[in-house]
Amino acid sequence: MIMALGCGGELPTVRESPALDESPTPFQQRSSHYGGRPDPVPLEPAEEAIWSNLESRMLSCTLDPRLVSAARKHARDLLASGLGPGEDIDHLRFSLEFLGGFDYALAPFVLEMGKGGEEALERHVIDHQGDWTHCGLGLASVRDRTIAVWIGVRRGIDIDPVPVSPLIGRVLAVRGRVVVDGMRVSSSFLGLPDGSVRRLATTQIPGSDDFEVRVSFDRPGRHELELQIENDCGPETAVLLPLYVGGDPDLRPIIVPSGAMAGDLRPPEEILAQMINSARTKANLPALIIDRRLESVARSHTKDMMALGYFGHRSPDGTLLEDRLSTRGLAPSSSAENVARSHDVIRAHRNLMRSPSHRLNTMSREFTHMGIAVEQDGDSVVVTEVFARW
Repeated sequence: MIMALGCGGELPTVRESPALDESPTPFQQRSSHYGGRPDPVPLEPAEEAIWSNLESRMLSCTLDPRLVSAARKHARDLLASGLGPGEDIDHLRFSLEFLGGFDYALAPFVLEMGKGGEEALERHVIDHQGDWTHCGLGLASVRDRTIAVWIGVRRGIDIDPVPVSPLIGRVLAVRGRVVVDGMRVSSSFLGLPDGSVRRLATTQIPGSDDFEVRVSFDRPGRHELELQIENDCGPETAVLLPLYVGGDPDLRPIIVPSGAMAGDLRPPEEILAQMINSARTKANLPALIIDRRLESVARSHTKDMMALGYFGHRSPDGTLLEDRLSTRGLAPSSSAENVARSHDVIRAHRNLMRSPSHRLNTMSREFTHMGIAVEQDGDSVVVTEVFARW
């Protein structure tokens, strides 16, 4: 896999997940819809004891049935499969999709109970108590081991039921509402099976916080529906749903193996640039030229996000990419920016390419140059990609 990176800039071979939870309830039946009102999920006694202690220490966090089920399923999967670092987020996202959840920006915290595990969870909740609107807690045990999974979500919008497998030739009306003051649905996109992207019109319902996005499908295959919200840090992906048009949905997650970069000594920016240009070459697009001026803009923004503790396109002082370019005397005819945070650059690239809005930037014919910055932040990497046309 590393040789493929060095020679062709490909993503490493993905693999099907190892064995998942096979319990009879409630995880063998995949939900037919995303969103809508979930059925209640009572906590198990051990979960209830932990939740009762945590609830009094949080400013506001609604216990969400789907997040509880996803956390419980994820804990069982972790015990059964022996996942490596970073692989667990692929499982967790799939678990939530499997159960009809639609949240994209998940903040998981996984720990082993005993050995100070509950105290570590309590410290985590106290440190982040204002970050979430909804949360889930799940436990799973095998012999003398118990894994706890906590999921925190800041949910900006809610959506009405959306079918997992829409029909070809039908118009699908995706409806929902903004649930956090100061936010709005800013953009909508549809990723098609061939990798192309459609921009969708978003209609705000007059006199309410409701919105509607109408989607039509003219071909079978897996599509990706993305809804973005506008918040203090700029546009953010709130919903990213796989829609299996005219076919059966996936029943197991596809994951990028951990350790895929082991032994590759190239700078991570070089690895990312090669993966981007490999994808563009496959799509018969010209390769982008590395521009050190754009790299400096990307580096400055990445370091700023880490130093000030935010993540997004708009800095706390209100500056955007256009401002960052202008202050350096740069005036490209067009420009765009991707930001990502993940376990490694391979996962960051995969996540950006799955997102239709970010893929649109990466694969645009409009751009001729790019600058990339990658910074390590604990167990994660923070990535900024700047694209421009000169």
